Amino acid sequence: MKIDNITIKILKEIALGETKIKRISEKIGIPRTTIIARLQRMFEKGGLAIRAAISYYELGLQPVVVFSKKESSAWRIPYIACTARFLSYEGIKYLTLFTLPIKHLNKYLEKIKETFTFKTYDPVIWIPDDTYVNFEKGRVKTNWLKLCKMISIDDLSLSRTPKIKTRLDQIDLYTLEKLQENSLEKLKRIADNLGIHPNLLLYHYHRHIQPLLLGNKIDFNFWNWDEAPLELYFLETSDFKSLRKLLSVIRRTLNFKFAFIEVNGLRAIISLQIPSWEKLDFMNALILMRKYGLRKVDFLGLIDPKSIQYYRIPFRYFGKRGWLYAKMPKHEVIRRM
Repeated sequence: MKIDNITIKILKEIALGETKIKRISEKIGIPRTTIIARLQRMFEKGGLAIRAAISYYELGLQPVVVFSKKESSAWRIPYIACTARFLSYEGIKYLTLFTLPIKHLNKYLEKIKETFTFKTYDPVIWIPDDTYVNFEKGRVKTNWLKLCKMISIDDLSLSRTPKIKTRLDQIDLYTLEKLQENSLEKLKRIADNLGIHPNLLLYHYHRHIQPLLLGNKIDFNFWNWDEAPLELYFLETSDFKSLRKLLSVIRRTLNFKFAFIEVNGLRAIISLQIPSWEKLDFMNALILMRKYGLRKVDFLGLIDPKSIQYYRIPFRYFGKRGWLYAKMPKHEVIRRM
C-alpha cells in the first residue's frame, strides 16, 4: 500500500470534517479517482476506520478519564465511550473514558471513587499533517525538530462548560447513530432507510446534526504494532496555554492516537505510536519542549491494541428513557504489511 504526502493530505481533510470526495479533490488538487483508490486500499489493507466525532459537551455530557486496576464493567455504569487495557511496571491497568450526564455527575463520580480521575474536554482529534513528515529509505518518519520549531495554538474545540442537552428528534438520532459507525455513509442512503426525502434529511443535517460534529475520528496505522507499540504518557505543563500549544502541534503528527486534556488544568493523557528509529528524536523533542512550558512527562505503560473498544451513543435511548450505551464491534488489530 502506497504511503506518501497524498495519503496524509486525504486523511487530513477527512479528519477536519470533509467527507465529499469532490471537495477533497478540489482542496488538495488530486483527481477523484486517485482519492477513491487510496481510500479503498486503506480500508482493505490498512484497516482504515472513519467515524463522526460528536461533541459530548453539546449533548450535556461531561467526559471523565479514569485509571483503575479493575475493568469498567465493575462499576455497572452505562455511560462508557472507550476502554483500553495497558501494561505498566505496576501491573495491568485499565483506562476508561466515561461520558457522564452533567445533571448526575457528582453521583457517578462518588460511585467511581478512583484516585486517578479527572474531568476532560471533548477528546482531541487527530489532524495528520505532512508538514512534519519525512520519507527516508522507504520509512515514514516524523521530523520532531521541525515540529518543535513550529509550535503554535490552534482550535482544539475546548468548551469551558457542558451545554444544556440538545433537543433531537428521531431523524437526527438515527442519522447520528449511522455517522458514528461510518461518517462516509451517504445521507441519501440514510434517508432511504428512514423513508424520507433526502432534502428533509439534508435540512436536519445542517440545522441539528452538523453543529454537534467536531470532525472525524480516524483509525489508521502508519506502522505495524510490532515496530511501533502503542504507548501511553502523562504530560504536565506550567500553564493551560502551554498545554494547548503542545497538544495542538503533537496531534498533527502521524504518531498521535488520542489525548484527553484536564478541564481547567495543567495535565493531559496522550497515546502515541513511535517506531524505534524515531525514539531518540522524540526524546530530544521533549527536552526542547521545556521552553514551551512542558514540565513533566511520565511513561504510563503500553496499551494492548486488541483491548481497545469504542462504544457509540445509541440515540434511540436519548431523552426520558435515559442514556444507554450499545457496544460497537471490537476493533481488530491493524497490521500494515
